[in-house]
Amino acid sequence: CFLKENKMANFYICTLLLLLSQVTTVFLQNATSDPYRLPTTLSPTHYEVHLNISSDSFTATGTAYAGSVVIQFQALENTTEIALHSSYNFITLTEIQLNNEIIEEENYSVNSTTDILTISYDTGLSIGRSYALLINFEGRLSTSDMYGWYKSSYEDADGVTKYLATTQFQSTYARRAFPCWDEPAFKATFTILLTFPDELNALSNTPGTSRINDTENGLTTVQFDITPIMSTYLVAFIVSDFTCTSGESIGDTPYQVCSRDETADIRDWSVEVGPKILTAFNTYTNYDYGSVMAKMDQVAIPDFAAGAMENWGLITYRETGLLWDPEESATSYKQSIAAVIAHEITHMWFGNLVTCNWWSETFLNEGFARLLQYSILHEVLPDWELKKQFVILVLQTVMETDSYLTAQALQSDASTPSEVSAKFGTITYSKGASVIRMVENAMGADKFQEGIRNYLVDFAFQTTLPEDLWSSLSETLNDTVTNLPSGTDLNTVMANWVQRSGYPLVTVTVSNRTVTISQERFLLSGTDRTSKWYVPITFTTSADVNGFETTAPEGWLTPDEDLTILLPEDAEWLILNNYEIGYYRVNYDLDTWTSIAEALSSENYSGIPDVNRAQIVDDVFNLAKTDKISYSKLFEIVQFLKNDESYFPWYPAFTGFNYLLRRLGRDSVIGQAISAHLSDLMYNLQESVPMSVLNETDHIYTLKQVLAINWACSLGIEDCVSSVKEAFNEYKVNNVSPNKNLKSIVYCNGLRHSEDPTDWAFLWQTYLNTELATERAVLITALGCTTDTETLKNYLLLSINATSGIKSQDAYSVFAAVYANALGVDVAFDFLIEYYEEIDDYYQSMNSLANIMSGIAARFTNAQQIAKLENFIASGDLSESFLAAATTALESAKTNIEWIEEYKLDFYQYYGIEEEVEVDENESSEPEYRLSKIFQPSHYEVHLNTSREAYTESGTSFVGTAVIYFTVTTSTARILLHASSENLEISSIQLNNEYIDSEDYFVNSTTDILRINYASGLRANTQYALAIEYTGTFGSNYRGFYKSSYTIDGETRYLLTTQFEPTHARRAFPCFDEPHFKATFQILITYPSEYTAWSNTLGESVLTDSENNFTTYQFEKSPVMSTYLVAFVISDFTCTAGEPAGDAPYQVCSRDDEADNRAFAVEIGSKMLDSL
Repeated sequence: CFLKENKMANFYICTLLLLLSQVTTVFLQNATSDPYRLPTTLSPTHYEVHLNISSDSFTATGTAYAGSVVIQFQALENTTEIALHSSYNFITLTEIQLNNEIIEEENYSVNSTTDILTISYDTGLSIGRSYALLINFEGRLSTSDMYGWYKSSYEDADGVTKYLATTQFQSTYARRAFPCWDEPAFKATFTILLTFPDELNALSNTPGTSRINDTENGLTTVQFDITPIMSTYLVAFIVSDFTCTSGESIGDTPYQVCSRDETADIRDWSVEVGPKILTAFNTYTNYDYGSVMAKMDQVAIPDFAAGAMENWGLITYRETGLLWDPEESATSYKQSIAAVIAHEITHMWFGNLVTCNWWSETFLNEGFARLLQYSILHEVLPDWELKKQFVILVLQTVMETDSYLTAQALQSDASTPSEVSAKFGTITYSKGASVIRMVENAMGADKFQEGIRNYLVDFAFQTTLPEDLWSSLSETLNDTVTNLPSGTDLNTVMANWVQRSGYPLVTVTVSNRTVTISQERFLLSGTDRTSKWYVPITFTTSADVNGFETTAPEGWLTPDEDLTILLPEDAEWLILNNYEIGYYRVNYDLDTWTSIAEALSSENYSGIPDVNRAQIVDDVFNLAKTDKISYSKLFEIVQFLKNDESYFPWYPAFTGFNYLLRRLGRDSVIGQAISAHLSDLMYNLQESVPMSVLNETDHIYTLKQVLAINWACSLGIEDCVSSVKEAFNEYKVNNVSPNKNLKSIVYCNGLRHSEDPTDWAFLWQTYLNTELATERAVLITALGCTTDTETLKNYLLLSINATSGIKSQDAYSVFAAVYANALGVDVAFDFLIEYYEEIDDYYQSMNSLANIMSGIAARFTNAQQIAKLENFIASGDLSESFLAAATTALESAKTNIEWIEEYKLDFYQYYGIEEEVEVDENESSEPEYRLSKIFQPSHYEVHLNTSREAYTESGTSFVGTAVIYFTVTTSTARILLHASSENLEISSIQLNNEYIDSEDYFVNSTTDILRINYASGLRANTQYALAIEYTGTFGSNYRGFYKSSYTIDGETRYLLTTQFEPTHARRAFPCFDEPHFKATFQILITYPSEYTAWSNTLGESVLTDSENNFTTYQFEKSPVMSTYLVAFVISDFTCTAGEPAGDAPYQVCSRDDEADNRAFAVEIGSKMLDSL
């Protein structure tokens, strides 16, 4: 229904029609077996909510209010129970009536875990009938967190504390304010009535229609217009003394920005930009906001947990998200405010008009909001180049998060409130946006926009699943305009993108002019050989650099097939993923990478645009993390940055170098070498944006200037450091404030290079004295830059002290500021362990606590930190939600340490730090036990030669040869495998018949990792044969290849046998001794002929040395299997045969004097094999 004239009256009629059409469909999709979910037997249609809050609640101690709600609902099935939500902790029920019939107290109860109110009604409710449920209750404002209906406060200009009551209902907190069906699919209309002290004012989603003044009691009651059909989490109301500034109306729709009166002068930017954004959305969607809502209010809240909240018609923000001081607030805040406003306004359509059916599909709300906050704002402010900024700020950022096996899929189960809360993370917002952007480019912008308009009309006032979106978009496609793989539809193409975590690494191999394109999942740790996607492939060659403008797919990778293309004859290079519109990374063969590096180093970067240069930089830094390319190759490729002054490729470059410096330590020898390298690389960039030349009218120039100067100072470049120290001193001594865009750099580096303890106290007092939210945010981060660890700990203590002056919404920012400081990582972690219970209680948010843990663990660089985290997890003191977050953080931290161990020698060699090349691996405090996953063994030939002495008491050794056939997935200059330093002494090593010098290999005695350096390098996807000759000693404690004995008739007899599980195959022969390194095995054993040998397979051939009475037994090749499953026994045992299992013979062997005791094993074993 789309009516404009007399819109509110007609709208209510539409409401009833739409509700009747949707109640029978949407709820069929709900999961009623989930104890946290409501049954779908009933459907609310309208709420009338009256909340009465007295003046006492606007004091330091008061929290109470009285409430009543009348809920009209319809029965979709016959039932004797009514189930809805009512917070056990915040609402006390005083009376319930159903159709004016009082429900006795014994007939209803609230589950304290799920907050589900269950009302028993023996008379029964009949399908198709409508009912009215009246609930009277006493409510309590929240003061411990910022959810539900909560109390906030601020100090006015006279230092008087003022209180307000405001709401934050997303995602499961409307139930704290009034009983309701608190799930997004239970949509209804709402009439809100608020009674409050008459010196205050009230706002809700819709305009007030009536106002009644109770002058005797000093109270006012305002009734607000009926809302459109919407979910409970979008209901909002605020009682405060705020004032408002009106902006330009959008058609007939008034627009205003409200906040505490002291901030009235800094509302101008949001007053100006908001109507422009709303107008742009009206045009883009062709669905006029004013046809649904009669106003748009934007309100800044002093204490606000979320960044902003898209309540329909009453959007709420942090003050930093709405209020911008043109004299004091940085340009970056101007952008972030406009972006947040655009994000929330997007939700008026995507989330409010059309809503995700359940929080499992939150990306349908948040993905659109994150994407359109960039693309629509780009139309309003094109000079900001926001479509380019999307690539470096959104797409590339979320790829890091999505590179782990633990990453969530866009659509994944969520049941409990904490699980629901966890869905509001980077994956939902930024991956959701990136995947939708990829669809937009695959379809073409015009067709996509047409499909989006269909989607909004098709599902207005309803909830949707991903397939509904794909269906609406598909309406615009036909046989001639499809761009999809043959034989598919959009739902098929998008299924894996939505239902699986991760994303593809697309690998390009060029042979002559033939290009083969394949895919695998990109992971920073772990393996996943099954995930594949439909991947839209775009590419450009040197033959036509205008091809970068083409973002429609020129071919598709499918889950089942690679893609082959033919290069033009004159093409010197090709680059995939034009403008990085695809959500994937790209790797090339070494020759192609060399061609790309040469192109980037040529004039004008050979026409390769800055966004694709940014893509290449981001890809190579991440490919090097996983050994897909070497760091020497990476540095060769990014050398073009020395001449590149564009903001866009430098943003991921700094991110990549920051990763290296965080992992290796800025103060380490390698860290210093990397810092010097980066300082040299960025010289021209820094010179292009000197601190003395400000140009605030050029938005990108200013962003680039802040980025470059911040890095110059953090690297300790003397000119930068002296300039900021001087500026800091000018501020402290003469009260000359630094330039608004450089404040963060001056404050932080002033403290970082300070030896005066009063400098920190000066900035802390500055923080306490300022009321400007953006300035407070800058100071909170800067205060974490001090190098005094005791001050950092005291700063953290202030963050969990309610009277310190740090707002609870900013407590997480304090932690982030401290652990971002290299000296603050251990300080923050020790503090988290020591004060975990206090932090848990103060934060009241697992998201914040989980973010702290992951942020700290991401900066771990040694084994002691890992051990401390493991002990913290094992303490048993952690909540279930935080335990999961800590476990995930531990995995990430271990990956970091593995990375350090695997790559640090490469950096020593690259930077030519000769005195550090010989690292004593045996004394490393950070041992790494796992092998690199780039190695892929395929077959082993193992020959073990045992002497006659080995079967005596004094025998301890054997001689062995192992030939291992393997490939590598990427080029490398070293081979890593296992060989026990205790049991194996290597005599020689050959690679493809080339002897390796003994100085080029060694075994780490702690990890048993044999490292072989091969200067010539190994090429990807090429088979190698590694031959190792060695002398072995038998294992002790019944591990590896060991000697056993038994006594018969007083005689001790000896045998040789194996026990390789879990990590003991390496004691018998060098191997890739981890379960996932599967291969086939051919075992040869030489032994005295009076013995018998067994292995995993049957014997294939026998050679007899009759002169010396020795036998060499060659066994058949095994199936593909792990090393721990290889086994062999050499003994004088005898055997008893059982019934064959099919064609496979079965026997039981043991020492001969136990032959009579084999019968049961002979009988039962055959039967079990047959059954299996």
